Amino acid sequence: MKQSIRALGWASKILWIAAASFMIMALYSPLKLVLEGQIEIGSPQPSFSNQTITISIPFFINNTGFFDISDLNVITSVGDPNGTLISESTTSVKNIQRGGRINETHAISIGINDVVSKNLTYLLFEDSVIVLGGSVGFRIAHVIPLQASTSVNMSWGAPFYHPSIRLMDLPEPYNSTHYEISARLSFENHSPFDIDGTLRLEVFNEKKEFLGLWIGEIRVLSGGDYDEPVTIFIPSVSIFMFSGRGEAHVHFESFMGIIDWRFPYGQ
Repeated sequence: MKQSIRALGWASKILWIAAASFMIMALYSPLKLVLEGQIEIGSPQPSFSNQTITISIPFFINNTGFFDISDLNVITSVGDPNGTLISESTTSVKNIQRGGRINETHAISIGINDVVSKNLTYLLFEDSVIVLGGSVGFRIAHVIPLQASTSVNMSWGAPFYHPSIRLMDLPEPYNSTHYEISARLSFENHSPFDIDGTLRLEVFNEKKEFLGLWIGEIRVLSGGDYDEPVTIFIPSVSIFMFSGRGEAHVHFESFMGIIDWRFPYGQ
């Protein structure tokens, strides 16, 4: 009986040592990849298509650890400083065998329509920050789950920063049916993308009565500014409503989508 008890005791110790060794090796296995530089994250590559800003982040994993890595999930979220979620993206890898390697790309997307629909249009006109949250979860040896998460603030550059219109002179007769007034339309493109599209500018007085409009093509490089003269034509029958102040309505169409905004002038 004593020998049986002693044998069971030794068996328990061996099982405990084996389990502890497995846990230590399992926890050290992903750390080993980091220490050996077997996990690499490439430079983010921004692009714009289908009204969506996409930031592609390539990553490489060479599993030189002791066990398979399975159920790898990379999840990122993008939100504004007030906590409004703009988008969430996930990249999943089913299994990375011991000795195997992968090359994947995680894409973070920000849709212009999402920004507009969630009342975050101020991001189009004001520099701000966006909150990028990220988490990585996986299993070691198909058994032990591990997860890490973090969040960082990233600078956000507005594509139509500080829009304004400055009237240069008083309306003058253009022909028998219209007056014309010269103005300068300006804004700065702080985004990493060029702006190229058609802009429609409608001018109203302070009583919200329509006065006239200008339509033209604009192109502004990333980091550049737009400060160009525009000629607004006002019907002669409406010239008495002109007061030199009011509100400008802008309708912009491009590959970015359709963007509408308003701002005062002559204040």
